[in-house]
Amino acid sequence: SIAAVLSAQGEVGNVGAGMDKASSLIEKMRKDAQQLPGEFEDLFGIFQTGIGAAGQAGLNSIQFENMSANAMAAGKALAVPLDQAARELALLLEGRAGSHNTFGNRLGIKAQGFNELDRGERVKVITKELAKFQPAIQVFGRSFDALFSTAIDNVKSFGLRATAPLFGKIKNALTEINQWFDANQTTVGRYADRLGRFLGDAFDTGKRFIVEWWPAI
Repeated sequence: SIAAVLSAQGEVGNVGAGMDKASSLIEKMRKDAQQLPGEFEDLFGIFQTGIGAAGQAGLNSIQFENMSANAMAAGKALAVPLDQAARELALLLEGRAGSHNTFGNRLGIKAQGFNELDRGERVKVITKELAKFQPAIQVFGRSFDALFSTAIDNVKSFGLRATAPLFGKIKNALTEINQWFDANQTTVGRYADRLGRFLGDAFDTGKRFIVEWWPAI
């Protein structure tokens, strides 16, 4: 989905180039997550939730990845659940601060004086407030939370790489199965009809048996 968004926003020429860009972004996020209080999935969630709004606000993917890392640090420091911080960061980029936006409020961003700003000015305000938490990233990087979550990410990465050949073979097998069904629709339909009649007859037989023997039971 990131590749499609990057292509739609014109940052890359097509979805194929978007997939290459997305791969490099994911590698950067994995590296950044090692210094943050949470797992890679947390940082990826912030990025994925807000990339559409970020593009409309004039940010490219690298700029928003950096903003997402700072937002992750800020969310932890301000005790805002990271999935909530992700949604509310996207709202801030769209110019929707207010009492409903806990993350924005704790950053000190209020609706009055912010929502009416143009998108460039809104980005400057958000960037300035999030940058205040950038020094905390170095502290988080040495914390037990960051070290433990990095260990979890490393185990998951190992598992993904180790099982990649297996899943590749499964995907190939599924492709072959789907191709067989497409090429043999008549045969598949004939056997499906036979099975359907068999199941229907079996149901009728079971029903007659119950009706006949239930009073005796």
